[in-house]
Amino acid sequence: AGVAFGCACGAVSGRVDPCTRHSGTHVQCFCTDCRRADLHLDQPDPANSGVGLFITTADTVSFATGTDQLACFQLSRSGPLRWYAACCTTPLFNTSPKRQFPFVAVHVGRLVDRDVLGPVKLRTFRPSGNGRSRHSGNPIAFFQVVGRVLSARVTGRWRKTPFFDKVSGRPIIAPQRVT
Repeated sequence: AGVAFGCACGAVSGRVDPCTRHSGTHVQCFCTDCRRADLHLDQPDPANSGVGLFITTADTVSFATGTDQLACFQLSRSGPLRWYAACCTTPLFNTSPKRQFPFVAVHVGRLVDRDVLGPVKLRTFRPSGNGRSRHSGNPIAFFQVVGRVLSARVTGRWRKTPFFDKVSGRPIIAPQRVT
């Protein structure tokens, strides 16, 4: 079953379909880049709670309204594209900078029904006392993410993405580089 998403002001909306605990992986990310991205968009600091993401494939996302309000940026040259609603600076998605790697990380806070995601399966880049980061949760969940991406590649679903131009393969919005 699909789940609706939308930005804070409602200008950008759409669906993730399917959106179930079996079609994606519910993750809590504590990496410095996810934190920097939220702070760049004037969101509350997610330092202690991390950023909630639902990782699935890009072909599951469709827009109903507001594609003219989409914008994206990168924190590094090869880092993920971070898509947001320019109208209200709401973070929406993270994708690979290349269409051929068809993952999408949906910001969980933008989903209308979060209960369908089930519990968080992975907690990534959690700070530990020794200055390093660690990962915790179900190790099988990592392989499920990789399996979904490989399946999309093999079946050709990677071409069905709303984030990249079908002909050129470039992002539909030129990413801004944030330093």
